[in-house]
Amino acid sequence: MTAPIAAGYIPLGVAYGILVMQLGMPWWMAPALSIAAFSGSAELLVITLAASYTPIAVIAVTMLLVNFRHLFYAFSFPLHLVEGRFARLFTMYALVDEPTRSPRRAPKAGQSLVSLPCKSPITRHG
Repeated sequence: MTAPIAAGYIPLGVAYGILVMQLGMPWWMAPALSIAAFSGSAELLVITLAASYTPIAVIAVTMLLVNFRHLFYAFSFPLHLVEGRFARLFTMYALVDEPTRSPRRAPKAGQSLVSLPCKSPITRHG
């Protein structure tokens, strides 16, 4: 994680933890939803909907609509170049908003495509 990306993630994570506690949810909901949802906007939305006793079907449809944009990110990522079932699953899970462009050039010798979804566009293409 680069410093500019961390500068955005860290305050958002703190705000999310405060929101979880202010809504009266147990403390473990923050890390559990962060692992399960892995989408900042979805995490904030789900915890707010859950706190207001929204039906699970409505939460599921809302999550689908909010995260639909990731489908288009996946189309541009060269998943066929990632070797191994676990590596492909991790790469699909770890694909986030920041590095939405596919690589402009082949990875450097020894560099794995599995790490690309986790890096910012600045460090990926620099």
